[in-house]
Amino acid sequence: MFEKLTFHSFRNLFPILLFTIVIGLGVNILCFRMEYTQLVQNLEESDQKYSELKWEFIKAVAQEDYLAAGADAKIMATNIDHELKLRYPDEMVLVKQMDSGDPKADYIRVFKENIRGHYFNGIKNDHNDAFVADRDSVLLDMSLNFQPTRMPVKWSDHWQLHYNKELAANTINLIIAKDNSMLFWEYLPSDNPDHYMVTKPDIDELRELYMREGLEGLKNIEFFAPAYITENGDIFGVEDFDNSGNHVENHKIIVVQGFNLYDQLMDRHSADLARYDAVAESYHNTIANTMTMRTISIILSTFIILVVVVVLMVFNNKVFHEDGFCPFNREEDISDTK
Repeated sequence: MFEKLTFHSFRNLFPILLFTIVIGLGVNILCFRMEYTQLVQNLEESDQKYSELKWEFIKAVAQEDYLAAGADAKIMATNIDHELKLRYPDEMVLVKQMDSGDPKADYIRVFKENIRGHYFNGIKNDHNDAFVADRDSVLLDMSLNFQPTRMPVKWSDHWQLHYNKELAANTINLIIAKDNSMLFWEYLPSDNPDHYMVTKPDIDELRELYMREGLEGLKNIEFFAPAYITENGDIFGVEDFDNSGNHVENHKIIVVQGFNLYDQLMDRHSADLARYDAVAESYHNTIANTMTMRTISIILSTFIILVVVVVLMVFNNKVFHEDGFCPFNREEDISDTK
């Protein structure tokens, strides 16, 4: 092999060798960039996947609690209906008192006796209590957060007190209309200056809020499960609709059990949420570690290759352009060419 290889041909191999090494280095870096991009994509997809899974769990809790809150509201509504009939054998007395809106009337005391201290799942704060309303006004709300100068408070004034006014107005309209949607509003302001404002009580809107801000975004979201006295009319038997299908102005009492989803999750499901976070973090760390190791690997291999290139270039200068060791006799090669 060496007998057929001349000094000049051996020297000419060096540029080819260096070019091959540089091309190999470029291909290696290109492959690394493609692999790194894929790892970043996998990381984003895994975060999205676990966010979706966690949201499905949160939504299931919200739906389950909403049904339970509705059952609580129904029990309170039944008790109020029963006690009002006992205290007012002459229903016209109750009609006159309700028409006058007297906050010291006996029917207000009936409301108070039935909703005072009634906190959903025992979480004792204003986000998880109950209130009583009708289609026109909030008749009794004992929340410390909600302290108007006088009760009742017209719904038309009530929504103005809210941080998220548009959401409050839409929710109030659905409460009055006896809608079957999951109803919620956002009375208190968010600490996030870039907070996403949900505009209607829609579970998909709530999902968008969660995806943007996580659990912190749900902190001030209060759900409201209403129960109506009675289903198709008011306590005096006046129907909700006339023969033409128009709403009738009646004394339809609405008992609403509220709950704060964030409070309920933290109180009863914090361990479940922690498990979701642990699995997501573990997978996230696995991919992140892979990315780190591959980055270190490509940096080291690139450094080594560059060192080899430099050494070869120095070797080339020393051997072929100055006096030094060479496996071929330069003079013999030159004489052969002559």
